[in-house]
Amino acid sequence: MISSSDGFHGGGEPSDEEIKAAYKNALDLKEYYPDVHLHWCNHWPLPKGKPVQITVFVDADHGTNTADRRSITGIMSFLDNTLYKWKSKRQGSVAESTYAAELMALRDAAQHAIELTHMLNSIGVPLAGPAWIFVDNNSAFLNTTIAGSDLKKKHLSIAYHIIREGHAALYFLLFKVPSEMNPADQNTKGLTGVKFWTMNSYTLFKPNGETFHVPKESGTREE
Repeated sequence: MISSSDGFHGGGEPSDEEIKAAYKNALDLKEYYPDVHLHWCNHWPLPKGKPVQITVFVDADHGTNTADRRSITGIMSFLDNTLYKWKSKRQGSVAESTYAAELMALRDAAQHAIELTHMLNSIGVPLAGPAWIFVDNNSAFLNTTIAGSDLKKKHLSIAYHIIREGHAALYFLLFKVPSEMNPADQNTKGLTGVKFWTMNSYTLFKPNGETFHVPKESGTREE
């Protein structure tokens, strides 16, 4: 599990042991997807400059909309410590469980990481390695990283294989992050008080580069 560090965003950086475990999971998955690989076009320019790390946080709030019970997907992606893109969008269909909602959100995050990897490679930006994707749902994390896990429902199975193929091809590595340290949580629901400011502190800066101030005592949204 990812612990907090001096980094401004919630999950900090994975430890060496966690990165090694993620690579091992990718190697195990490669046996199930032997033909997948990281795509590289010969016409792309050679990478130049300082390597950039892609980091993506993803979350989902199950059955949020009381009118149709569709869930909300929240995604925040960073290039190094700079917020690149955020997303808060109602899912296209009703998810019958929290796991289903989280899996569909994780699929969107995986596709975004692959798209961002291709875009940066195509303009000659060097990458520090595979993207890091942080998810806080334990079931979605374990089901998509353990090689022997299986899934039968067709629409979920499609998302499941998209994630596992991307992981096996080393477009990204998957990590577990505590819910209270996942900045994508602010894109799935309304937050108040300290939790609202804490989530915003992961992405907002003062002019001197310090993280945004988090009030010690705040009980309402107005505060």
